[in-house]
Amino acid sequence: MNITDVANKYAEVYGKVLDGFYPSKRSIGFTEKNLTANFIEAYREINREQNGGDLHVWYEFPFGEGNDSRNHLDAIIINKTAGSKEILLIESKRINAKYKVEEVAKDVGRIIGVFERREKEFAEERGFAGVSEYTFYGVILMDVWNEKEHCSRFKKEVAETANVFFSRDEFRSLSTETEGIKTLKHRIKTEADKTSDYYILTGIWQLK
Repeated sequence: MNITDVANKYAEVYGKVLDGFYPSKRSIGFTEKNLTANFIEAYREINREQNGGDLHVWYEFPFGEGNDSRNHLDAIIINKTAGSKEILLIESKRINAKYKVEEVAKDVGRIIGVFERREKEFAEERGFAGVSEYTFYGVILMDVWNEKEHCSRFKKEVAETANVFFSRDEFRSLSTETEGIKTLKHRIKTEADKTSDYYILTGIWQLK
């Protein structure tokens, strides 16, 4: 599926929600789950329009050895549509402080880890046949909110250089493999103009 179409729809869905209902209280911001849920809603809508839709979606997808509840991805999408078979491994993060870059690096590593264990995670442990027929994508959903009273230099920099977010020095110093991750940026504007400095970033890459 064309991820640019999905990212554009994702921004549209997000904007409509915030236009009709503004859920934040003071400067609390929005939780990461909203990034995940609205992206999946956008993906469903595009897939329904283009392919008729045959999806499995699961939030908090557990992986790895044992039963450590901390080992989960925020969500996965399995698109079973003929000709569009793909699996998206999704993590979401609010970028509100510099240390969150390191957390994103860990998220990238977790996604790569699940992909490298895909036969065990999907076929052996869950009986999902034909996993080799699917194209896998990693997806990192992020937001950054540069509120006028609380705008740090770091958050402003992230918004301004979003297209090269995954080329930041922090990723190289952490030895995180981020080459090839494309980042799409959308500025969310509403009629009330309460979100004029709110950006959502979508990082996506094909796992090989």
